[in-house]
Amino acid sequence: MELNKRTSKILIVDDNPVNIDFLVELLKEYDARTVIDGRSALAAVKEEKPDVILLDIVMPGMDGFEVCKKLKESPETEDIPVIFLSASHETESIVKAFEVGGVDYISKPYKTQEVLIRIQTHLKLKSALHMLENRSLYDELTGVNSRKKFFIDSEQWMRESKIGIPFQLCILTIDNFAKINDE
Repeated sequence: MELNKRTSKILIVDDNPVNIDFLVELLKEYDARTVIDGRSALAAVKEEKPDVILLDIVMPGMDGFEVCKKLKESPETEDIPVIFLSASHETESIVKAFEVGGVDYISKPYKTQEVLIRIQTHLKLKSALHMLENRSLYDELTGVNSRKKFFIDSEQWMRESKIGIPFQLCILTIDNFAKINDE
């Protein structure tokens, strides 16, 4: 699976200027943005959803664990891969990072190739998951919504109808459709 680095959005969340400078330089081929605290990270994600978040654990105010928990609680951001960054090599910290929803953990000091390959791996995984989800919702040949997508959409239509937004449903059948499909 080919990865387009220029269009891959990475959000770097770290309060240490040295770490930020290192990561920005390392990720210069990507569309990387930086913020210096947890609240700014949550605001940045609402503004533009990144493909991957590199999240420091120890920051003033809201720590990385709390930021990740908040991201995973929201349907709009729960699917963003969060890679934790930390100087801690303690098992307790690593385990907690995964428990709150992180997908990976990179210890400082950074090893350049390790950071790059972990980011690339999670970008590829996210792309593959998106492709699989798309295939489950739409017919690959025609692009028509799948049965699953119909039921997902119909739940939304029913919710909207309860608040006064009208909708109409028309169901059509095509005789001998299997024959058409086969040909």
